[in-house]
Amino acid sequence: MLKHIITLATLALLTVGVYLFKFGLPVTPSDYANLGSFSGGTFVALATVYGVLYAIWHNISSKKENESSLIDAHLNLMKTYKTAHTGGYSGDGYAFLNWLWPHTVNQLTAPPTREAVIANSNLKEMAQWLRSVKKCGNSRATELVQVMSPIEVKLAQLYLTISELPKSYRAPISKKIADIELNDKEKALLSL
Repeated sequence: MLKHIITLATLALLTVGVYLFKFGLPVTPSDYANLGSFSGGTFVALATVYGVLYAIWHNISSKKENESSLIDAHLNLMKTYKTAHTGGYSGDGYAFLNWLWPHTVNQLTAPPTREAVIANSNLKEMAQWLRSVKKCGNSRATELVQVMSPIEVKLAQLYLTISELPKSYRAPISKKIADIELNDKEKALLSL
């Protein structure tokens, strides 16, 4: 707050200083009126430009903070994932994924179709997970993939295969999934 007051005070002094440099010290009442008109009009214009620029900068910086907190929100989601399978909040969303993934792999055929994945009763419970991943956005895809569990990476690869995730996830998922051991059914399903 203090820096804004100092900035605005500097703008006010600068405005008066420019007037004095250009026209000299006011002597007559009309000179004082001109000083007031000039400094008031110029200061208001400069203060408005400063306010607009600050608002834009503040909006951009808060958006970056929000995007960063979305990854934390995703991690929290995975610690307490609400599913129909558990009848409420599971103690561990990752444990639920460990249960869900093998069933999904056994039910889907390779290559998976978008319709088959979306109609899959197990994966329907992952709608909240998918929304959370999409919400993290393209710019944070690499950071999010780095904190994903191996099964989340497999699930993300499946959704990427059927074009349900943005292409920005392709490179980080490919890099991470290369280090994960996949069985034959998973390899066929994920088109690796």
